[in-house]
Amino acid sequence: MTNVSAAPAPRPGHLNYLFAAILIYWGIILIGHLSSFGFVAYVLIAMFVGRKIGWALSEAILSGGPLPLSISLCVAWGMLFGFGLHVLIREFQPNLIALVFGYGVGTYASVPNFGLFASRSIPSMMKDGRSLIEEVPWLAFAMIIEVVPRLAFAITSVTLYFL
Repeated sequence: MTNVSAAPAPRPGHLNYLFAAILIYWGIILIGHLSSFGFVAYVLIAMFVGRKIGWALSEAILSGGPLPLSISLCVAWGMLFGFGLHVLIREFQPNLIALVFGYGVGTYASVPNFGLFASRSIPSMMKDGRSLIEEVPWLAFAMIIEVVPRLAFAITSVTLYFL
């Protein structure tokens, strides 16, 4: 007689992960519904698409490419997310909760290889390049988020002064 099981044995921690995922997804939907749903939706789309493109870019070019190319692509990647978030903020005028959510997602997505490699699996000679790939886009994102609104305000002020 064979022992046939009707259902596979549950994996340890699977229920906890499922419960946490449900809470996170419903929390994101609740934040979007209570605040600026369009803003949160666009931020989430940018995060998911940016994550896939960032991982592909990191695997193809950033991890083994020449240093000047890697630095310029990292700066462009961070600036892209900074400008994108700036445009979404100006367009949707989100409330504080959605704004904090947008900054958090932008910071997460601005690092192209975030979560791609386990830190222990990287050889010691490549750790400097990995830290460069992690820090440069984030700094470019933060600089764009901080500088662009101030620069736009300064240009507007000077233009109105001379009119």
